[in-house]
Order: sequence, then C-alpha cells, then structure tokens
Amino acid sequence: MEKKDEKIIKDLEAIVASTNSPEEAFKKIAAAYPSVSVEELKKNYEEEKKKAEAEFSKCSKSEDVENLSDDALEEIAGGSFGGWVKKNWPYLVLGAAAIGLTAGIIHKGFIARQNTAANAAGEYMGD
Repeated sequence: MEKKDEKIIKDLEAIVASTNSPEEAFKKIAAAYPSVSVEELKKNYEEEKKKAEAEFSKCSKSEDVENLSDDALEEIAGGSFGGWVKKNWPYLVLGAAAIGLTAGIIHKGFIARQNTAANAAGEYMGD
C-alpha cells in the first residue's frame, strides 16, 4: 500500500507542478482521479487556506521569534498572508487533494487511481 501512496503523491506533485493556478490544478487532479471532484478540491483548499491563515496570524502575533533566517525575516517584515498564499498555493492544493482522495477512498470503497476504464466504471478494487 505504501508504494501506491508514494506513486499517488508523486503523481499529484507532478500535476500541481505543471499548473499555474489552484483552479488549473483542481481540474487536472479531478480529471486524473475521478474519485474527487473540482468542487470538493475547492472546498478542501479553502479549508486548508483558513487553517494556514490562522497559523500565519498566530506566528505574526508571537513575540517569541528568534534567530530568523533571511527568508523568514522577509516574510515577517514584509509578508502578508496573501503573499504567502501566492507563493505557497501548491502546498495547499496538495493538502486539499490528499483530503479529497482520502474521502474518496473511504466513501467509494476503492483506491483513488489515475483514470482507467475499470476505475471510471467503479470496478477497480485495488491490486
């Protein structure tokens, strides 16, 4: 099972890397993995974004930050959450896809697999 998980993660990373926006990534992921819909990915993405925003807000209010790297200092000094999202949206999309695929596995009773005739027909039950 772990090898399948690793392959799915690599496939998702490749899909996201080939896109220029979350919306484009949602469409390509949903096309490759029919067990998850574009709408579900958008919902999961927004939930992950809210979690990230809460953490971002917590960190920006903290007074216990020490020994900052140049990148971290730049993010704190001049960064906003919107800027962070523009730079890090691929990670949020991957999180949303992982949630969606997990829900698809549990809900549909089969492993999310790239689009094949057996998978599209709901016949694939794993190797």
